[in-house]
Amino acid sequence: MSDNTKNKRRQTAGFGDIRVIIGSLMGIYGVILTIMGIAMTEAKANLWAGVGLLVVCALLLLWNTFSPTYVDESGSDAGGSTGDRS
Repeated sequence: MSDNTKNKRRQTAGFGDIRVIIGSLMGIYGVILTIMGIAMTEAKANLWAGVGLLVVCALLLLWNTFSPTYVDESGSDAGGSTGDRS
């Protein structure tokens, strides 16, 4: 095994993954809408929209848990530029 393959570590994206960010925002809005749907007896659309957002939130977070995004930590593309520097 070469030193180059030993030094490559695979790390998950964690909270930087877009599924976690969108899922968390949908969860926050889902909780707010669910509470509003329970509190306001005549507006049940808020309740169903909140429950739907909570379901989508759970699906996104489960997707991230079972299929995480791995980030290469070797630092070869740390510059952020994809073009040639000549």
